[in-house]
Amino acid sequence: MMQFNKTLFFLTVFIFMFFGCTKYSGKSTQIPTTGSGSGGSTGSGGTGSTGGNGSSSGSSSSGNSGTGPIVISYVSSNPCAPSTEKFTFTCSGSGVPTGATFEWYFGDGNAGYTNPVENVYTDGGNKTVLVKVKKNGAVVGQQSLSVKAFGQDVSPVASFSYNLVNQVGTQATFEFQSNSYIAKGSMQYTWDFGDGTTGSGIKVSKTYTQTNTDQTRVVKLKVTSDAGCNDTKTINVVVPAAFDIKGGFTAVSTSPCLPSKEVFTFTGPTTNVPQGAVYTWDFGDGSGFTLGNPVTKSYVHGNSYNVILTIVYNGRDIYKVGQPVKTFGQDATPSPSFYIQFIGQTQNGYIYNFNNTSNIAGGYTNINWHWDFGDSTSFNGIFASIDKTYIRGSVDKNYPVKMTVTSNSGCSATAQASVFIPKL
Repeated sequence: MMQFNKTLFFLTVFIFMFFGCTKYSGKSTQIPTTGSGSGGSTGSGGTGSTGGNGSSSGSSSSGNSGTGPIVISYVSSNPCAPSTEKFTFTCSGSGVPTGATFEWYFGDGNAGYTNPVENVYTDGGNKTVLVKVKKNGAVVGQQSLSVKAFGQDVSPVASFSYNLVNQVGTQATFEFQSNSYIAKGSMQYTWDFGDGTTGSGIKVSKTYTQTNTDQTRVVKLKVTSDAGCNDTKTINVVVPAAFDIKGGFTAVSTSPCLPSKEVFTFTGPTTNVPQGAVYTWDFGDGSGFTLGNPVTKSYVHGNSYNVILTIVYNGRDIYKVGQPVKTFGQDATPSPSFYIQFIGQTQNGYIYNFNNTSNIAGGYTNINWHWDFGDSTSFNGIFASIDKTYIRGSVDKNYPVKMTVTSNSGCSATAQASVFIPKL
């Protein structure tokens, strides 16, 4: 009888150990581990799935190691801010005896000794979790499970900047640059340009068709981390109005010659210019800016100046054109003068020298002199000094002399004197 009881006892222990050491197939990839210690057994682990057993990517997840005498199940909290990812593991099953103790190894260097047990993974990745089930200090079974962790600080912060980089006709091209941040992991970028079009990438360009009024486009950037966490940044982008303004401006001047004074009247284009636009003139002589259309301007000195017209609307330049303008300035008319000097005589004549001493206050030069010597002779030239011989007649005679000087401004003036020639 005693021998029968012993035989029954050992048969029972054998059956228990046989089934306890059997490899059970989980619902996903098996990762076998070897038990240790007296009475230990070999178990098999699985990976929590995203199907019936678990879910992840920006949400809480759960899973288990499949069926068997020792089962690891887990739940994790959402890794996305304001939450932080935390795993809770539980060991259960027919292979877990009453009063058992547990040794947990989480695959990141950390360990735990309670059931259930919690662990926080600092870094993401696939982690192999191992539990050893002990009874009276001896390992009676173990199980493993692979889980995917996202870790901490995996939520992105969306941010972007933009610039208007080109404007041709009625096409305005903007450049958008993501300045988003994430402490760990990578991001994907999805753009909504507010007009029904989208884009992707860290840096993108978008061309909007302009109208004759400003348009506000609500541009959104959504950044999504590899943990499934996302953030959105929205900016109202103003697409400026475009106006089909063509042509330059006109510059009409009065005469620079006395008794007139040179005054320019500048008139800019008006076709397709919106009401309320401001015409800003830069006359190129350092005198500052003048507003209005048309406007007048008097230049002090003669020169060629680059005049620029800028039309501003709602604080933005909508048209700009420049062209050179030649000016004569003020005091462009010469002040004529000359002197006469007797320099000798011939058998029947007197020789005089006529010397031009005219000047121009505006800085111009004399470019031509016309002499009328009063005896039906004259002379045109570019020389300031000229000699003239008068023929003596039968009576004394005064000859009226006129000198007309013309400057490079085109203005001219005349000085007069007389020469007395005694009779022969």
